[in-house]
Amino acid sequence: MAQHDIGEAVRIWVAFRDIDGDQADPTAVTFIVHHPDGEDETVANSQASAGDVTAAATALGQTLVDETGVYKTDVTPDEAGFWHFEWTGTGNVVEVEPGWFEVRRRRVGDPAP
Repeated sequence: MAQHDIGEAVRIWVAFRDIDGDQADPTAVTFIVHHPDGEDETVANSQASAGDVTAAATALGQTLVDETGVYKTDVTPDEAGFWHFEWTGTGNVVEVEPGWFEVRRRRVGDPAP
């Protein structure tokens, strides 16, 4: 997983699949990110467009047929550490997809620890 910088927008993708493994849209999708300081935040997300499929497939390392079941969000971290997140699909597709990313400390202008 790549490291990111404080203030750098991090795009996070998910591809929901039904019980047969086919891409499918949940009735509702939520995205919650857990900050390193312990705060939980629900972040807005949106369904991917047809033009997003290649970027999503590359980021996820998956073959995607189209934009069905593919969602994205952007998180702009404001502190260093490990950021954990969880996508949740409910209704037509019930699935939970956890993940994380790392944000490194600023090297210039940071006070000594």
